[in-house]
Amino acid sequence: MSEIALRVKLFGRFEIWLGDVTIPPQAWPQRKTQLLVKLLLSERGRFFTQDQLIESLFSDHELEKAARSLHRRVSELRHVLEPHLQRGADSRFILHTGVKGYCFSADAPCQTDTEEFQKQSEAAQEAERAGRWAQALQGYEQAIALYRSDFLEEDLYEEWTIVLRERWRASYLHALARLAECYARLRQFGRAIECCERVLEKEPWHEGIYRQKMLYHYHAGEYSQALQTYQACTEVLKTHLEVGPTPQTQELYEQMLRHDVPTLPQVFPNNLPRPLSSFIGREQEIVEIKTLLAGVGAQHAAPLRLVTLTGIGGCGKTRLALRVASELLKEFPDGVWWVELAALANSVLVPQAVASAVGVREQPNRPLTELLADAFRLKKSLLVLDNCEHLIGACAELAEMLLHACPDLRILATSREALSLTGETVWTVPPLSIPTPALLSQETTNVVAQLKQYEAIDLFQERARSSQSGFALTQENAFAVAQICQRLDGLPLAIELAATRTKVLSVEQIARRLDDRFQLLTGGSRTALPHHQTLQATMDWSFQLLSEPERILLRHLSVFVGGFTLEAVEDVCADDGPARGDSRTAPTEILDLLTHLVDKSLVVVQPGVRARYRLLEIVRQFGREKLLESGEEPAVRQRHLGFFLQLAERAEPELKGANQTIWLELLAVEHDNLRAALSRSLECNEEEMGLSLAVALERFWYVRGYWSEGRQWLEKLLSLGSDASPPLRARALHATGILAWEQGHYKQANGLHEKALALRRELGDKGGVAISLNSLGLVAWNQGDHATARSYYEESLTIARNLGHKRICANVLNNLGIIANEQRDYVKARSLGGEALALWRELGDKPAIAMVLHNLGLTAQSQGDYAAARALYEEGLAIWKELGDKSTAYSLLGLGQVACRQGDYVRAWSLMKESLSIRREIGDKRGIARCLEDIADLAAAKGELERAARLLGAAEALRHAIGASLSPSSRADYDRIVTAVRAGLGEEAFAAARAHGRAMTLEQVIAFAQKYA
Repeated sequence: MSEIALRVKLFGRFEIWLGDVTIPPQAWPQRKTQLLVKLLLSERGRFFTQDQLIESLFSDHELEKAARSLHRRVSELRHVLEPHLQRGADSRFILHTGVKGYCFSADAPCQTDTEEFQKQSEAAQEAERAGRWAQALQGYEQAIALYRSDFLEEDLYEEWTIVLRERWRASYLHALARLAECYARLRQFGRAIECCERVLEKEPWHEGIYRQKMLYHYHAGEYSQALQTYQACTEVLKTHLEVGPTPQTQELYEQMLRHDVPTLPQVFPNNLPRPLSSFIGREQEIVEIKTLLAGVGAQHAAPLRLVTLTGIGGCGKTRLALRVASELLKEFPDGVWWVELAALANSVLVPQAVASAVGVREQPNRPLTELLADAFRLKKSLLVLDNCEHLIGACAELAEMLLHACPDLRILATSREALSLTGETVWTVPPLSIPTPALLSQETTNVVAQLKQYEAIDLFQERARSSQSGFALTQENAFAVAQICQRLDGLPLAIELAATRTKVLSVEQIARRLDDRFQLLTGGSRTALPHHQTLQATMDWSFQLLSEPERILLRHLSVFVGGFTLEAVEDVCADDGPARGDSRTAPTEILDLLTHLVDKSLVVVQPGVRARYRLLEIVRQFGREKLLESGEEPAVRQRHLGFFLQLAERAEPELKGANQTIWLELLAVEHDNLRAALSRSLECNEEEMGLSLAVALERFWYVRGYWSEGRQWLEKLLSLGSDASPPLRARALHATGILAWEQGHYKQANGLHEKALALRRELGDKGGVAISLNSLGLVAWNQGDHATARSYYEESLTIARNLGHKRICANVLNNLGIIANEQRDYVKARSLGGEALALWRELGDKPAIAMVLHNLGLTAQSQGDYAAARALYEEGLAIWKELGDKSTAYSLLGLGQVACRQGDYVRAWSLMKESLSIRREIGDKRGIARCLEDIADLAAAKGELERAARLLGAAEALRHAIGASLSPSSRADYDRIVTAVRAGLGEEAFAAARAHGRAMTLEQVIAFAQKYA
């Protein structure tokens, strides 16, 4: 149902409209019914008690009769205002709360001229305090225009109206007096004097107004009239009040006689529009732009003549320019002039728009540009040209002419692209600050306080309150609000449009619907410029300003996810032959076209040693829609898949050499593009290309801990069929097995490795056979079958030595060293580990070096040499941190174990908790179980025996679920902990606590473990 709206006039004769229809006098059943609504509306939001209403309306009735009459009048009033309101239903306008009485709702959709008068007066006072005299004048004029006559002039004899009438009359006269001052400050003395005379008609004894009028005559050069005003004041005061002028008035008179009257304070002419909503954030940006234009806040800074604010549509260029201009009024005594160009369709009209804003009138036989130059030539002024992008040539031409002709003129322009003039400084308006995903992933009880420091969050909250007065940022909705601001790239227009939807949707619903953001974000102001009313319109406006080659490139760029390099654009988006699909962009044009899109704020440059570019997600989705409409999407996405397959295949061997850190980071930067390429291969059943890409990425996924994700891609691609070559399928099966093993899914890993081994034997791939045997050995070792593991390892090592394959040899030697360590043959363990470490150092494989260092640390720890163990763990940790490798969890846990053995429980807890968090992040269930066991050991050492028992039970259940048994060395430690905890608790309590732990879900036990301190 559409909202009912009331409009009410209380100044002069009472009038009221229901929607657009006047409620006629005959609609009121009783005069008292109308008086009741007048009384309630006179102080909307105030609860009147029954006794107060009776005293005001029915004082001549007996109490019981008066109460009945009041109730009838209330009922009649409800019916008049809401004719369709059912009996017993709550009124939207008239609130009743029993003891408190009756109230006209302050939240009802109702407008009264008294409230509007108050609003305009207060806004004018605020503008006056800020020195914005033109805005103050406008506000006072609008307030005074509402005052048609005295408050409820037809109800002069209703006692309750008397005080209110006098109060409103005083407010009206005060507004007239302040309006007079505004006119005087703007040197419009004639109008100022007229305002004084209007006040004196109502209050001829108002001495303060006589002083104002004296001053205005004097400053207007009307010396005799000023003295006559003093004489009139003297006579009126004597006649009406039988007093003489105050010392203040006499002093002003004497100053006039001496011609020693202080000058009026300087005002700063401007036509800046008055913002209708609050300005959020941008403090640093404001300071920087003010410094550029006027040297404000910077010592010895030379002001710039032309500054252009650029940025994507909806980023807040106009609002920022307006804020800067309003804060520079004192720096430009000859005026700050705002020129709105968005509504202009013809570039010829640009000079007329500037002339209209400045007040320059055309003259016969003189070009308007010449008149503008004359107007600014000897003045220190700031000219703001807003929304230049569709008239860029005309704006540039006029700006250049004015800057050459007017040495003290400064120009601030807003445009989606620069004017490209000599001396122009381009300042790109950034999005509002938004919280990072890392912040939201942190566990905190004070997320609201943390989020409020971000400008985008502050804007969403402020605008949501405007749409829904009760909206507040809470622990419950904070994540959804942050997600909205992130996905909208901190773009102010998009955030404001999203916030308006809180009228009908929860923030969680808004967040879920952002995939269809161009349909969702359509609730802009009806009075806004057309291209700012919806997100779609904003993007369409930008798109229409592009040339056809620029449009083609923009839609092709939408296939990239998370950014792109120039090389990627040249490969994916250029047309170097008829086989490249529907693109019509020549390779030689790419750089220039990309530069144009950067200039037009549609492509963002990410600076660095290797320049990178990206589209804001809003632009990317818009471009994606245009790409789908064009029919070019399949061809462009196929080229995208091909490019990133080549990149991954170039990276694969580098991930095992000296440059692996560089290549790991490169793949991390392109991770979203690699995911998009894999999606393309699945959608089009491109098994060969998809598997090739996934296999090339296996080491990246392994090192960076993307085990679940990598395994999912591989399993989906393997399920497509058998079009891929057998060698590739064998590699894919092996890669999937490795990731499954890392997650503790040993049964699946074993099956995958056996399939890979069979294929490789069939193909005669001896190196592949050695690799599969080693991997099967790993699975057997993790399941506690050390004899089988050693058998696999030794067969693998024999093949590798015969092939001279150092990498496989190093892998197997390391694994054999682990078995030796678990069998307490520490000499052999160190020997095998040292041989493996030497090979890995020769090969330059940093992750492998770190892992061998970790295993040698385990050997030293097993021997009780904690200093050596700590040094080895820390050396490995440093390498893994350098690589961004999630294997840091191994070193952290090892260091935690050493700290626990040495009695440093605080350090031990910190290290173990960090290791557990990493294991949880990457889905390493075997590692989680080990962390739980070590945290249980720490809890037991501190005397927290019940907690230790629960953690042991949870670890036991997890190992059972994934089929991961304890190694012999780990079993000894585990049995030691269990024995100590059982002895401390007693059998019954230990069994109960362990059972409790076994029954906990994985998330529950992780949360339980992380709360321990």
